[in-house]
Amino acid sequence: MDEPAPSAASSRFTPEQQKRGMRSAMAAQCFGALGFLVFSGAPLMLLYCNRLGLSSTAILIYLSLNSIIQGLFMVPAAFFVDRVGLKRGGMPGLVLGTTGFTLSALAGTFDAPLCNILLAAGISTYAFGMALFTGCWFALMQGIVPPERRGRFFGLLRFTWQAVGLVFGWLCAFVLAEDSPLIVFQLLVGVVALGQGLRIPFVARIPEVKRERSAEPRETMLTALAEVIRAPGYSAFCCYVFLLTLFTAVVPNLFNLVELKHLDWNDASVAWMGNLLMIGAFVGFFIGGPGIDRLGTKAIFLIAHFAYGLLMFAYLLRDQVPFPAPQYIGALYFLFGVVQAGSATAISTEMLALMPRGRPALASALCVAMQMGGQALANLLSAWMLKLGFLRDEWNFMGQRMCSYDALVLLCAVMVVLLVVALGLVPSVIRKAETTWMQTDSHR
Repeated sequence: MDEPAPSAASSRFTPEQQKRGMRSAMAAQCFGALGFLVFSGAPLMLLYCNRLGLSSTAILIYLSLNSIIQGLFMVPAAFFVDRVGLKRGGMPGLVLGTTGFTLSALAGTFDAPLCNILLAAGISTYAFGMALFTGCWFALMQGIVPPERRGRFFGLLRFTWQAVGLVFGWLCAFVLAEDSPLIVFQLLVGVVALGQGLRIPFVARIPEVKRERSAEPRETMLTALAEVIRAPGYSAFCCYVFLLTLFTAVVPNLFNLVELKHLDWNDASVAWMGNLLMIGAFVGFFIGGPGIDRLGTKAIFLIAHFAYGLLMFAYLLRDQVPFPAPQYIGALYFLFGVVQAGSATAISTEMLALMPRGRPALASALCVAMQMGGQALANLLSAWMLKLGFLRDEWNFMGQRMCSYDALVLLCAVMVVLLVVALGLVPSVIRKAETTWMQTDSHR
């Protein structure tokens, strides 16, 4: 949620206004990124759900709510925001995001079923708010970031909010103990809620270009969406993103469940693994960009497929290697973060190259919605398989005792390697598209 599509119209702001807008955008993302990271990097929400006494199946379902809601409402929200105006449509999403994490923090104060209801309502409220805000974010950034500065600005932006997330992850690891009281988790979730609230005034300071509406007055969302889908290669690429996410996004959650339920690690140890994942993402973002420039997106995707499979399989060998399990697993988390960041950079690059120029907000929302859909379905399918007992609670693999979560990791490892054949869905027209945009920008 940090890279917009190329702008179709030149900015109408002075350089000083652009600088102030970019500073506000960076501060806003630093505060707001905590909400995103506790679902995808730092395992705080997973640990919180576990501390509330939820089963593994319930944890996966609750964590999937964020992806389900965003996946369902991302495209309609983008169309709505484009209709009513960027800030007018997107700013209420920040209020909803703050409310969502506040409800989640308060959930631990009550007993079931009220606790479960508040937690589900909080996650859903946050997710709906982020669907609205994402609909305005990409287009809002187009007006304040000059085309010639986009690479540097968004690289620095990503680095900065990742650093803030890592500091927060370290805080969680230091605060959490062997058997942390519930109030500690509630306070940490409350810090995330505070961050969502502090984001609001900074976004309010970002100037908004008053653009002509891209949709005709009588045009429907389906008509606009059909135009995006007809863009050469874009719908096929979105399908590929969905498949890749389906068998990779749930894996860190499965790792966490293995460590909590099977290896009997404490909360702090699991939190430190999340930090190593984010550190790996730092490295992946640094080497991903140059790697794409040198090799192209298809090569990066190909490397990612086999690297994902190898790392998942290596996780299953944790008792077979001559290294202490925490250090060995920590190294795998770091490498997994590198691969995740590299493939995410390739996805963003290919998306920006393929999306139709006339509808950047709707096109980017479609791709993000497919990612969210893959993540949600992965969590739901894993929860369903655990709930119905399709997998044995204990089984042997190369002489070591494994659990049902390991079986899901093995399934993901096999499927992500087999999905190499889906690379045919990636057109990889990066340089051609970027050359066209540069020529268009140069004539403004």
